[in-house]
Amino acid sequence: MDILTTTHGSQLRKLQMYELETFHTVGVTMPQNLVLLECRSVNDGAAWGRFVQKSCASLQILRFGQEKELVECYRSNRHGFLNQISRSAESFVSVMSLQEIPNLREIALFGIDITPFIPQSIPEALFFCGLKSLTLESCSGSADFLDTMADTFHHAQTLDAASKRMPKLKSFSFRHEALTTRLKDCLVRFLNSFNGLEKLSLLFENATFLERCSTLICGHGPTLK
Repeated sequence: MDILTTTHGSQLRKLQMYELETFHTVGVTMPQNLVLLECRSVNDGAAWGRFVQKSCASLQILRFGQEKELVECYRSNRHGFLNQISRSAESFVSVMSLQEIPNLREIALFGIDITPFIPQSIPEALFFCGLKSLTLESCSGSADFLDTMADTFHHAQTLDAASKRMPKLKSFSFRHEALTTRLKDCLVRFLNSFNGLEKLSLLFENATFLERCSTLICGHGPTLK
């Protein structure tokens, strides 16, 4: 990383890697002007948090998760495998939180417990209104995460004219292997909390909980492409 940063310096805008093992960031020069940062298998959440922290002011696209571990857990035991994945998000938020990234426009999370990313209050969660793209794939904690987003979107649109904020979300992709009635209800509530999606992708291993498609498309029909 030292060589990469020294060679390309402030010109480096996009950094994508498949796997990040334990990474010692002390004394290591890291990129500070990234717009896109992606790692599909993060084994050191705190180190990843420091990566993000360095480019906090410029970062717009953040994608990360535990994809490698997710596949391995699914292969060995399909039942309850989401609860077996290590909790890298906890160590990430010990360094910084998502709402500290002012220009964040896309979040994509894969195979992690996203509970630590849920803001503690609606004012802290208002940054969700600025997102244009959200992807949640095989993430435990999705029900509470989506429920918080629904509360935030409802609140933001009912503020007075000076403070009112309209959600900008245009793309939503969601995948889950352990759909429950509560998760379905939170998903429907989230999709009903705003309009304007242009892309909607939903993938479930067991879709028997779902009702007719109209309950999911909600008010997005006119804008979907």
